[in-house]
Amino acid sequence: MELYEKEILTKNLKKMTTSSLCEIAGNEVVEMLDQSGVSITPSNVINVILDTQGYSLFMNNVVRNHFAEKAQLNNISSWSNNSSSKKLLESYGLSEGFLPQPQSKRAILLQSVPGFILHNYQDDIKKKTSKFLLGEDTKLMIQLPTGAGKTSMTIESIIDFYRLSEQKNPCVVWMAHTDELCEQAIEAFNRAWKDKGTFAVELIRLWGGNASDYKPKESPSFIVTSFQSAYSMIRTRNDDVFAAFNHISGKTNLLVVDEAHMSLARTYKSAIELFSNQNTKLIGLTATPGRHSIEGNNEETIELANFYNNNIINMNHFCGDQTPVQYLQSQGILSKVEVRKLITNYIHDLTPQELESLQVTGNLSDRAIKEVSKDVERNSLIFQQIKNVCKLRKKKTLVFASSVENSNSLAAMLVHQGVLAKSVTGDTNPSDRMKAVKDFNDGKLEVLINFNIFSTGFDDPLIDCVIIARPTFSVVLYSQMVGRGLRGVKNGGTENCLLVNVIDNIVNLPDIENACNFFDKEWGN
Repeated sequence: MELYEKEILTKNLKKMTTSSLCEIAGNEVVEMLDQSGVSITPSNVINVILDTQGYSLFMNNVVRNHFAEKAQLNNISSWSNNSSSKKLLESYGLSEGFLPQPQSKRAILLQSVPGFILHNYQDDIKKKTSKFLLGEDTKLMIQLPTGAGKTSMTIESIIDFYRLSEQKNPCVVWMAHTDELCEQAIEAFNRAWKDKGTFAVELIRLWGGNASDYKPKESPSFIVTSFQSAYSMIRTRNDDVFAAFNHISGKTNLLVVDEAHMSLARTYKSAIELFSNQNTKLIGLTATPGRHSIEGNNEETIELANFYNNNIINMNHFCGDQTPVQYLQSQGILSKVEVRKLITNYIHDLTPQELESLQVTGNLSDRAIKEVSKDVERNSLIFQQIKNVCKLRKKKTLVFASSVENSNSLAAMLVHQGVLAKSVTGDTNPSDRMKAVKDFNDGKLEVLINFNIFSTGFDDPLIDCVIIARPTFSVVLYSQMVGRGLRGVKNGGTENCLLVNVIDNIVNLPDIENACNFFDKEWGN
């Protein structure tokens, strides 16, 4: 109640007799005040009335009639939102807050929307993954196309694992093979756990030379390490580092392997096996759960499937007659791809040994790569294509070059022609690499050219052109490269992406739409 309203009411209530005021306040209340030593004066009783009845004051018939009489108005039999009640308040300069307020009904239906919502296929796979974590099976491969959200979905299952684990100090180890992928896992878990966690978890960056600084603790932990760091811990002669490895391997409840198609590589397999114990659950993540190329020997893919106990979860059952990539494009999760072939006159002259290796690994030999990267006519075609898509079609372009020298020379040629370009290779200083990525993300570069760097662990949703100038049979490598430009509108990306395949005399190049199903037979699907 406003001060001016109290003053108006006090002034007019004082015109009533003390007995009337006591009746309004309630005789029992007045009697208790009297017994407590409070003087029963009009002022004291009025204060009690205003404090206890407030805006409901005019519900009292005695008060109502008194104020009506003084205002020379008719008595009001029922205090409501009628014209007589409003006229009485208006005559005293009082607000309509004294009128009875209509009783509000609580809404029968509300919608509680979490800050992060999984897509339907993600939620389905997450539930199956959480069921695996609580069940008897020990190994699982999760397959989703690049850009479909494997990391965020798996983090949700890990949160379930922590919250439901009966272990006193549950420990999850996440293995990846690049700095970017490792940091992506840390950030994804930290972001999700802050919203959904119920206890503190130690986040441990165990890569990039941090192993010697790690001091084991008996507490819940989420440990992220690279395969290289994990393998070096196994082979170390540093007693403290080896003790840290023993501590982790002995307490690992769940081991997650990112880019799990590489699990059979010698150093990777050693790291996986030695960071596990007899109670460790193993989850592999990949877009392409295989090792062989088109028309290549599938023995390694069968071995990979056996390594994960032929236990795989994917989204095929969501797709109907479509491939997973087609389904995700129809949902706006992946961008639609416009494929363009840039046909060169280059002829790969391979030795019988190189042909055999190409069929097995899907990749050209180092010698053949160097030769193709030196071809002036081929490089000129690629250079002109990059320049056109950047300047004429205004595309944000990522280029996969055929060698370090090819990456550097293409960038130099483009810069000379006024294109904002940068080359990033394994020889690039880490600081320069980080700046190039930031400049590309911020729109300060039109094109980013790389060799063997950005096929994984690189995420710029606004890339809308990918140029693959590196010849490959590898379904895995090809899908990884194309995937850099497939972030759709629902994932903060683009509606369409231009894919330029540089075509030499190699046939049977991979097809991005069928890459997800290429290894189904080896997994028994």
